[in-house]
Amino acid sequence: MQVNKAFSDITGYSSDEVIGKNPRVLQSGQESADFYRAMWKTLLETGCWQGEIMDRRKSGEIYPKWLSIAVVRNDQGDITNYIALFSDITERKASFDRIQHLAITMH
Repeated sequence: MQVNKAFSDITGYSSDEVIGKNPRVLQSGQESADFYRAMWKTLLETGCWQGEIMDRRKSGEIYPKWLSIAVVRNDQGDITNYIALFSDITERKASFDRIQHLAITMH
C-alpha cells in the first residue's frame, strides 16, 4: 500500500504505519462479509467498483467515505495492483441529514 499526504490527513495514519499492510486496517466493522464479497465480485468482473463505505481513522473514529477502486493489469491481463481513491463525506452527509430534518419539520 502506498499513500499520499491527503490519506494521512484524513485517516491519521502516516505512510510508515500502513505501507505493506492490508487495507483492512481501515475497516470499521460496519460492513458485512456479503458487502465485501459483492464489492470484490464487481471489482474483479468489471475492473472497478465505487460506493459509500464506513472506515475507521487511527483515532478509532468511524467516518463515511466515497471510495473508488480500479484494477491495474499488465500486458498479459494479470492483476498487478489496485488503485483506490476516496473522499471523506462526513460533512456532505451531515448537511443532507440537516436538510432532510428541516424538510420533515416543515411539513
